[in-house]
Parts: sequence; C-alpha cells; structure tokens
Amino acid sequence: MSHLSKTAAVVTMVALAGAVVATAIRERHGAAATVGGSAIPAGEPAPGTQRRWSLELVATLSPSDDAPAQTARLTGDWVTTISAVRPHERDVACELRDARVAGMGSSSNGQDVGALRRRLSRRFFVTQRKDGADLRVYFPRDMPPADRNLLLLVVTEVQLVEPANAGATWTALERDGAGLYLAAYRRDGDAGILKRKVRYVELDGLAAAPGLTVGVDPSERRFVVDGTASILSYEGADRLRLTTELTKDQALVMATTIRLGDPREGFDPQLAGSLEHASAELEQSSIRTQDVDPEIQLRRRDEALLTGHTAAELLAAADAPTPGPRLAERLSALFRLHPETIASALDRARRGAGTKTLLDALGAAATPQAVGAIAGLSHDSTLAAAIRADALTALVQLQHPSGAAMRLPLDLLDQDDASLRYAARLAAGALARAGRVDHRTDADAIDRALGDRFGGEPDAARRLELLAAMGNSAGPSLAFVLLRTLRDGAAPERAAAARSLRFVEGADTDRELAAAIEADHDARVRDAAIFAVRFRPFAPFMAAVERAATGDASESVRVAAVNLLGARLDADASVREVLSRVAGDDPKPGVRRLAEQLSTPPTPARAQGKSP
Repeated sequence: MSHLSKTAAVVTMVALAGAVVATAIRERHGAAATVGGSAIPAGEPAPGTQRRWSLELVATLSPSDDAPAQTARLTGDWVTTISAVRPHERDVACELRDARVAGMGSSSNGQDVGALRRRLSRRFFVTQRKDGADLRVYFPRDMPPADRNLLLLVVTEVQLVEPANAGATWTALERDGAGLYLAAYRRDGDAGILKRKVRYVELDGLAAAPGLTVGVDPSERRFVVDGTASILSYEGADRLRLTTELTKDQALVMATTIRLGDPREGFDPQLAGSLEHASAELEQSSIRTQDVDPEIQLRRRDEALLTGHTAAELLAAADAPTPGPRLAERLSALFRLHPETIASALDRARRGAGTKTLLDALGAAATPQAVGAIAGLSHDSTLAAAIRADALTALVQLQHPSGAAMRLPLDLLDQDDASLRYAARLAAGALARAGRVDHRTDADAIDRALGDRFGGEPDAARRLELLAAMGNSAGPSLAFVLLRTLRDGAAPERAAAARSLRFVEGADTDRELAAAIEADHDARVRDAAIFAVRFRPFAPFMAAVERAATGDASESVRVAAVNLLGARLDADASVREVLSRVAGDDPKPGVRRLAEQLSTPPTPARAQGKSP
C-alpha cells in the first residue's frame, strides 16, 4: 500500500468510527450580514472576515493495545471566512491550505503529493447556528467521500458551542458524524474552556458502517480563547477501540490528535456571499459521516451477514417467539441483496407470520423496493388495521427518507381505526424530523398537517395523538403550539406537550419546561417535563430539578428528578451534593437508596468509555 493510501485508510477509518471527534469549526469571531443589504447584527464582523490557524492532525492505527501503531500526520493552514449571516445562523467558508502528509511508509512521488494538496484545498462550507452548533455542510459535488471525511473530521473536532447565558459550566447538544450527543463544558481560568462528551442521545452516522462497535476512552478537549471569545488555540484527542462484522475477532485501536495554533486574522471581501454564488456546484448534507464507497461497503457487510444462512431459514425465523441474534440485520441484508425475497416476506406478513419483524427489517433495508413494499401494505384496505399500522411504524426505520417516503403517511392521518391513525401520525412526525435537513418543504408540509388538525380537533384522545406526533417532528413551526398547550391545556395535554418539547430548541422551551417542573400542580406534568430534560442541555434546568429532587410532594417526581441528576453527574459539580442530600433527607427509603446509589463515585469499569 502506498504512503498516501495508507494515510487515507487511517483517516477514513477514524471518520467512519462515527466521527467520534466533535462537530464543526466554531467561528467565535462572529457572524455577518447576508448578501443583499441586510443589516449586520450589532458587534458582528462583516462578510469576508477571516481567521487562519496552523493545523496538525495525527492519526494512529494498531491491531491491538500492545501492537506497534502506524501513524499518519497531516499539517497545513486551516482557514475560515464568514460568507453570510442570517438572524440566527451564519455560513462559513472552510479551506485546508498547503496540506502536507508524513508517516506510514516511504515518501510518495511529487505528482501524488500535488494531487492530494489540490483535492484537500478545495473550498467547502458549513452553516452554523449563532451559538456555534453546526447545522449543514456543503461539499463540491465531485469531491470523493474519503476527502470529505478527512475535511469533516477537522471541522467537527473543534466545535465550541456556547449559549449567550453560559456561566462557569454549561452543557450543549451537538452533532457529529455519529449523531447527536451531549457535551459538557467548563471554564478553566480566564482564557481556557474544557469540553467533554457525556453521551449520545441519537445515533445516525454509524449507519454508514453497520455492525461497527466503538469503545471510546474518556478524553478532554481544551480551547484557549481571547477576550472576544475567538479561538486562539485548540487541542483535542480521542482513543477508540473498533470492531466490525468483518473484524469481530480483532479489535483495532485508533487514536487521533488535532491541534490548532498560531491564529491570524485577515479579510477577503471576495468570499462575501460565496456560498450563494457557488451553490450550483455544491452538495448539501446534514452533519454526518460521508460514506466511503457505500455500496461496496454495505454489500460486503451484507454478504458477511448472510454467510451460512438461507432465505427460507431467515424468513421462517421471523415468526419465532424469540428471534435469534442479529436476525433483523440479516433480514435487511437479505432484502437488499435479494429483492426477489421481498414478495415472500410480504406474503408471510399479510398472514401475520412475523409481521412486525419482517416489516421493520424492510424499513431498515431502506431500498426503493423495500419502501415500496411497505407503502403497498400500509395502504391495502383489505388487510387488518394492525398489520397496516406495523407497516407505517416500519417507516420510522428510515434514517434519511426521500421526499416521497415522507409523504406516505399523509393520506392516512384521519383513519377511523385508532391504531392505524395513531401509527400514521407518529410515523409522519418521525419522518418529518428525519428528513428535514434534506427535504425541508416536505417536512414543513407534515408539520402544517399536524398543527392544523390539532387546532380543529375536539376529541381529547385524538389531540393527545397529535401532540405525540408533533413531538416526533419537533419542527420549529410546532413549537408555539406545544408551548401554548403546556401553559394552558388540560393536565393530560400539558403532560403530552411537555414530553413532546424534548427536541424543540430554544430558550423559551427551556423556561417553560423549568416552570412546569417547579410549578405545575399535576405530578404527571412535572414528571413529563423532567423526562423531556433528559434530551436537552442540562444547565438551564439544574435549579428546577434540584428543587424537584429535594422537595416535590410526589414520590414519583422525586424519583424521576433523582434519576435525571444521576445521569448528569458530569454536567455540574453540585449534582453529587444534591444527591447526597436526598440520600440523607428523603422520607421514602426507596428514594434515599436510589440517591445514595447514584451519588456513589463510579468504579474504574463504570468510568471506562463505552460504545455510543
């Protein structure tokens, strides 16, 4: 293997490990106005504002903890330039200039090095929320996936999300190639900020490499910022242990270190509005791992899963009382590699033989033939409603649905059968959220359909269905409906609205959920609000959850609050003290025992990094 191909292999495997280093370059030097005359927000620099750092990325790969490691080193200048600003987000142009590669073998020839430099120096773009969280990435359409992953690895490593009201510690929900995760921050002196990943809330990037297991060693990232909160330097490291379906008997040990330093400021007015000007040549994507030869990779994995198994055996196993290990994955592989077996699976599903297992596997297969089969079954009025509902529920397995797939449940939202109607509404909401980045128009149409029905629905049970569906979507246009219901609805609706706000972003949502935890007179609502906080940055809720854990009249609410605090031991230094207080003071022995157990310092085994 050549020097460059070995280097690419290391970096690509790091990226495909779920992009375990965090999510997108943080432009702390601010935002700028959109091209066309919009006012620049106060204190924000103009389009063209540029920053440059010296970059070093070191990636190592070894077959085990004790084996010698192969190392690749990438250096160059990392350059970011503000392209445009809207009220709550900014576009940033990113470039890796003068890329140099060393390590892992003999030197490559000059032609190979020049080609690598040209590929990696191509400009791409990231759209960020104003607090620094990345939303979308735009690569040149013809850029190979391996190059995208290398650049995305740099982008995602140095994200710094800092809300306007951040204190000495705070938490944030951030996205990387693996999915959505909770990050914990704390200030370190006047200029330092330390960041740690706490846990993943959702996974999606690992779908590019199904069967991948990732063990993550605890690690910390350090930012140094100046008086305007601009990044001066950064250093972060990760160490992973990976196994896949093809390497399950041999764990690979991988490590990455990324450093930024030597900050320089500049200005390039030609890059103002550059994303808009280049949009025809770019491909937009959510923040996720860019697949490397995805068809080949997936086919190899599917072939490995099916080795030693027949189609008849797998289809029959779907009806077993306890399906065997990895049956769902093998069925999905079967439907992808052998679409002719889908007809047999549908025949069995229609008869009620392993219906849910087969339909969920079709959804996970996610091929046009599989989605078409689900669509036909869900709309077959001759079938039992329960089978059609299972077909609709299977659509939730689609991680990146097409616009057509997103629209499949819309004509079933008002069915008379409660199970079928509820499944259609939940599936519609889930598809809106899964497809919002790539198919915003279809997601907005689903949100309007749910919101309009809720506004005109007199039936209490159907209103609860719609609230749950709106929570699956968490679309921005539904936030007002959910917040208003949390404030003014009947108790069951307030509880449903609280649960459904778990993914709705914004300070208003934080305030209303905190108020519900402290002040709602119904314990079901307080409990539901605590449930929602599990999916959100914790800092805005610390005071409310503390008061619930130490003084709520309902034992179930106190238990929910204590469990939440136990899951947030790393988010705030005072959490352990609160749990200790509950362990000594709560009137119920069960609550005291729970708080004592959760406040006990973790053992080394518990502290060891887990697969996300």
